[in-house]
Amino acid sequence: MRRPRTLALLALCACGSNTLNGAFAKAWLGTSTVTILGQAPVNFPSQLNITVSGDNATLTNICPDGSGSITATGSGNSAAWSGSVNCFVPGNNCTLTLTYKSTALSLSSDNRTITSDASGTANGCGLSTTFTVHFVGT
Repeated sequence: MRRPRTLALLALCACGSNTLNGAFAKAWLGTSTVTILGQAPVNFPSQLNITVSGDNATLTNICPDGSGSITATGSGNSAAWSGSVNCFVPGNNCTLTLTYKSTALSLSSDNRTITSDASGTANGCGLSTTFTVHFVGT
């Protein structure tokens, strides 16, 4: 009887290690750098809102107009995502589709700084090109 209890306890402990660090969950303020192929990088102040549930982090406020969300999956202090998000571009009155190809979201070991790097393709609003986004927030 002791062996099954020990194995059950070990299984429960192993499952817990797959969750994201709850410190991801907050409104992060920082700077985003967006680079579109053939154009100079653009830096601007940004806010990234994150909620955490298990191994999922929901990132909201990812479009320039404050809309858009994605779900990243990971464990500990790192996560990644894929897929597309549609962002309305108010100045151009059009919708830009961002398709993420490579992504990384990481939290510093002291839980005070978040870094997000993503790249992919942007289509719409007269564009069909590649992009990168780098965000650092506290």
